[in-house]
Amino acid sequence: MAGKSKRSKLVLTSDEVSQLQQLRQSRTAPWREVQRAQILWRYHAGETITEIGRALKMTRKSIGKWIARGWRRGPVQP
Repeated sequence: MAGKSKRSKLVLTSDEVSQLQQLRQSRTAPWREVQRAQILWRYHAGETITEIGRALKMTRKSIGKWIARGWRRGPVQP
């Protein structure tokens, strides 16, 4: 049985959510940025790290790394 996440929720403004939405659907942005936006957007939407990893075919460790960076630096980089 899976336990509840001990990580706090990622709180985003409506502007940050719309920027992540645009970036995650971009076909011209670098893949790394698109992937990061997908992770942060899905986490903000309430998906678990395991669900995100399965959907994006990534490891839990990678997902956790990007979420931690999202908290430290902010979700949308200039």
